[in-house]
Amino acid sequence: VNSSLCYDLLKSIPKISTLDFNGLTKFLIKYQSRNVSDALNQIQMSAGNATDLQTIDLCVRLYENTLYDNDHILKALAAKKYFNVNIYITGLDANMGTCREELVVMKPRLEVLITRNKVITNLSSIILCILECYLAKEKAYC
Repeated sequence: VNSSLCYDLLKSIPKISTLDFNGLTKFLIKYQSRNVSDALNQIQMSAGNATDLQTIDLCVRLYENTLYDNDHILKALAAKKYFNVNIYITGLDANMGTCREELVVMKPRLEVLITRNKVITNLSSIILCILECYLAKEKAYC
């Protein structure tokens, strides 16, 4: 888990300290979704300047799929189906990894998108840590 992102995020939003772990997870999922949406907009705006339209198209599809899954993630969290939340977040993380692998070899490199992608991935790690260590009944990795 990226501790500096975790600290900066928790420090910058005062209401976070009043949330229980379920509420914190919900907040982080929504925060992550906003980041995905913002990144998707950046990717779409970059299409005009990019030379590798296949990478742009791939990332657009992956980010759109991630946004589509967001409602399912929140419903699974509300139903306390933490295994399902874990599966969705792990899939989101895989989508981000696939896009990032393509972005880092694309010319010209779109550093802003790569950085935002890393933030989204780090948020996944934080969410998965909370799920595993504080919400799930079996704590196999904590």
